[in-house]
Amino acid sequence: RIQKLAPPHPYPTVPLARSATGPRSTSTRPSPDEPLCLCVTRKTSLPVYIRRCTSAFLRDGAREVRLSAMGAAIPHLALLVGSLTTEGILPFAQDELKVEVYTGSEGVVDEVLSNSESESEASDEKVEDTPKEEFRQRTKSTMHVIIRHENGN
Repeated sequence: RIQKLAPPHPYPTVPLARSATGPRSTSTRPSPDEPLCLCVTRKTSLPVYIRRCTSAFLRDGAREVRLSAMGAAIPHLALLVGSLTTEGILPFAQDELKVEVYTGSEGVVDEVLSNSESESEASDEKVEDTPKEEFRQRTKSTMHVIIRHENGN
């Protein structure tokens, strides 16, 4: 049996005292010089991310939005970036938005649980059912996107 442990969060680099994964109501309002940092997951729908990014650019006056995704959320991030850079979503000219895409990989740890009773059946000894813990490291792909408004407020 394999139990997948949570990857180290936040995996994008965020300034101290800022949350990349928490709800917006608990985060401090960023200044226009600080980028909005978001970890994109499959659990949150695309319109929520679009609203949050557009309000960061328009209402908060942010000049930069940093988006990160890991594993199965990468297609969700790619769709979000494609939607944000489509004309009509943000009221900027296409040449004012600069997009930087970085890909990479991150090591994550899985916990492998095996029962010692199943191993001791071969030797005909009854041993208490204490799970043996082993850890297995694997690599997950990551994608980081920076969207900059060149002629920011």
